[in-house]
Amino acid sequence: MSIASGLAARAGLTDANVLAFMGLSWKFRQPVFLGDTIHVRAEVAHTRAMPSAGAGVVTLKIAVVNQQGKVAQDGEWKLMVRARGAAPGDSC
Repeated sequence: MSIASGLAARAGLTDANVLAFMGLSWKFRQPVFLGDTIHVRAEVAHTRAMPSAGAGVVTLKIAVVNQQGKVAQDGEWKLMVRARGAAPGDSC
């Protein structure tokens, strides 16, 4: 799971526009072994605007996939993100 969050950060999913990590649900489907090559698949599952906060809540479906294309871990991450066009001091 820590590798998945690092890969998500490198891909820009958790950049400076993320204001808060609000929670997650996570399942470990099978082991990840030393030497495995993994990648992360992410999909926006749900969004909810919070105009009064200058932000919104984004729920991402995340899957950690190994070199054989099998899902080793998956779940959802819920993030509060800055609204498009909102200045850094405008929210939270």
